[in-house]
Amino acid sequence: MHQAPLRDLHEIIPNLYLGNNVTDANLKKIVNIHKLSHVLTFAEAHRLQPPDPLCITLVDSYKLIILDKNDDEGLSEWFETASNYIHEGIHRKGVLVHDSIEVSVVMILAYLILHHRLTYVEAKEYLFSRVPENFHTPRCLDELEGYEISTRSHAPQVDKVGYFFIKASNETWQPVYCVLIGGSLHIFDNPSVNNLFSF
Repeated sequence: MHQAPLRDLHEIIPNLYLGNNVTDANLKKIVNIHKLSHVLTFAEAHRLQPPDPLCITLVDSYKLIILDKNDDEGLSEWFETASNYIHEGIHRKGVLVHDSIEVSVVMILAYLILHHRLTYVEAKEYLFSRVPENFHTPRCLDELEGYEISTRSHAPQVDKVGYFFIKASNETWQPVYCVLIGGSLHIFDNPSVNNLFSF
């Protein structure tokens, strides 16, 4: 994984970065160093500051989502939009999700639930293993658990090839290569770390 230029920038999976209160100056450094194509910014309406136009031109896509303060129910309306945007950015060059710690963490959890079929508990355990405690948030627990249920009920039954994380006996998360054929899951050893989360 790349070395981050900031203490509060964390690579969650390859090409997905979580940031905390990233300034315009640091955003330029992050985009240039990590060659990112997408930036997803969350801001509360009462604290909104227009982004630097130069920052917007540095990436292929810049998305700003304006939220009402402490509106957890309203936040859940953005789960799918944010998850799909993150997924798109990962499969281009890379994506930074930043500004509000709580909101950014929640949206990455929603992404892991939707696109990597993790349960809420699995997604939280994995994400919290990648970031310091100040990123651990109890916000939107009910909404995320409900989102997990809704994504399972609409999950298409299709064959897939890719990498999953499993929890090993030593309590660490390990990648395994999986092939889903006709409803049967085949697991292989020695996956390439560079291709994790390739779905």
